[in-house]
This record gives sequence, structure tokens and C-alpha cells, in this order.
Amino acid sequence: MNWRSLMQLTLSPELKELSALIGNGRTQGAVTTTFKMMEGKGVCLPVSIEGVNCGIWLSEQEWASWLESVLAVSDPNCLNNDLLVGMSHWLLSSLQHVLPLLVVSNQLSRPYDLLKQWAVVCTFTLENQQFNAVLFDWPLMKLHKILADWPSDQPSSLGSKSQSLGYQCGLVAGWCRLSLTQLRTLKVGDGLRVCAAADLENNCCWLWQLGGPQFYIRLSEENQMTIQNINQDIDELLHLDTDTTAGSAMENLHSVSLDALEKTLVMEIGRLDMKIEDIKALSVGQTLACESSCYGEVGIRLDGQQVGSGNLVRCGEELVVRIDRWALK
Repeated sequence: MNWRSLMQLTLSPELKELSALIGNGRTQGAVTTTFKMMEGKGVCLPVSIEGVNCGIWLSEQEWASWLESVLAVSDPNCLNNDLLVGMSHWLLSSLQHVLPLLVVSNQLSRPYDLLKQWAVVCTFTLENQQFNAVLFDWPLMKLHKILADWPSDQPSSLGSKSQSLGYQCGLVAGWCRLSLTQLRTLKVGDGLRVCAAADLENNCCWLWQLGGPQFYIRLSEENQMTIQNINQDIDELLHLDTDTTAGSAMENLHSVSLDALEKTLVMEIGRLDMKIEDIKALSVGQTLACESSCYGEVGIRLDGQQVGSGNLVRCGEELVVRIDRWALK
């Protein structure tokens, strides 16, 4: 397995609690925290919180733009060390206003490549520039205690601008077809191979409707979704076997074991809200406003009912859900 390319969607229990706490975001003053996937080349600014050493990670582009906007030089190698430390202090002063226990180190920032992972991100603006600062290697229990006091954002900022969105459905990574016999044997720790796995690395997933067409969509950071494909035939989508033999139903009737009948487990990774009027005429290539939120784990649903949860792991070309909790009796 290529560990560098492994999609790090597996969350520790502490991170799951933090994800649930943050929800759609929490805001204190001019700083908003969210929980999302981050990766890329960047720099780590050394800090500490209540005596624990940790860091603030910024993308390479944001750090270079900050230096250039103030000093007219984007390359940190061309700047004096004391000046770089001063720029770090100035930048992080916005966070210190809402995190009074945050201490900024006098050490230099260091280059750091952040692998794709779930992260707590603080978004703020300084000198007309927006920053998305990852709280890197922070003590999670302390962070949970701090953010619990921050006001929670409204579930849908889009809905507050217009009218209630009115329509909600699941965001799905894929699904798994199992017989009733196989369902009865499932337990915590088992892995479920995901069929029709969405390209999550490129922000694609399935928009799942019970009893309706399934939409393959791409989500953007600007609260928009673009429809990539529409499937009108759910049986074809799920690769179900159907009896198409000519003749009357009684002529083709044969014995079927109840335990052999298959059910569909849907791997739900989040929810999406949109205006009800936008549902009326969806077409491939169409881009619509929406609000999406990710759970930070996988909700396993059977006929619309959640029966378990787990984490996504990529094993070579396969996407697998490892069951963490299982409630089906």
C-alpha cells in the first residue's frame, strides 16, 4: 500500500468528538473554525498552548503572499530571521485575540508538507488577506475545551440569505450489496468493499435520493455543486439481477431463498442542503448553490436507517469501510 497516497479519512475517537462539536463551524470574534480536509506544501509556525508545543500550518501560497504584501518580498530566504519572526507574531496576533493562552515562539517557521488529513482550520482576515490556518499537533482535549465555548454557526448561512433551503439528502461515497445471511454475520472490525466508489480526492460524491435518480456531483469550496452525471435507473446503478425471461410470471417462478436476497448498505459521508425549486429540473453540467457538511466518519445506512458507522480506508484501488460501530441485530 502507498501510504503517501492513502486517503486519511480515519479519525480517532477524539477527532470524531471534535468534528461533532465544530459541526458547520464555530466563530469567536473575527475567527471561524471548521473541520475539513487539508493538504499541500506550506510552513509550520511554532507555538504553544498552556505549555504544550504545537504549530500553526499555513499554505506556501498564503505565507508568500503575506510576506510580499507587507515586505514586497515573497521568498523568506531573502529576509532577515528577526523580520520573519516578527511577521509570524503579527500574523498570529489575530488568533491570540480569541486564543489568549496561545504563545507564539521566537523560533523561525519551517517548511512542512501537510499530507491529506482531517484538520481543525481557523479562517481569519488580516490586512485584507484571508488565511486558513491549520491547528497542527494541538492537544485535542484542550482544543475541545476551548472551542466548546465558541458560538456555533447557523446550520445554513445560505438559507439565512434567502429562504429555507427546504431539501436535504445524503452525500454518499458508494454502497455495498450483501445478502441477508452476510448482513447477519457483520461485526465491529469487519471491512465492507465499496462499489461505485466516488472520486473523493477530487471532491466528487453521490447525491443519494431514496426512490429517485442518483446524481454524481462535484463539490466546490464556494458552496456550489456541479452535476457530473445522472442515473435514472437505480436497478442498473446498483447492478441488480432482474429476471427478463419471456413468458408469464408463473411459468418462470422458481424457488428463492429469503436469506439470499440482497440489500444495499449506503455509505453516507455527509449531508447536502439546497433550495427545493432547484430540484425540479437538474441536468448534467448544471452548477447550483448548496450547503454541504461532512461527518468526519461514514454513516452506514440500510433502507434509510443508520445501522452503523465506520471509517474509509483506501487499499490499493479499492475503497473499504471499516466498521467501528454496528447496531443491526
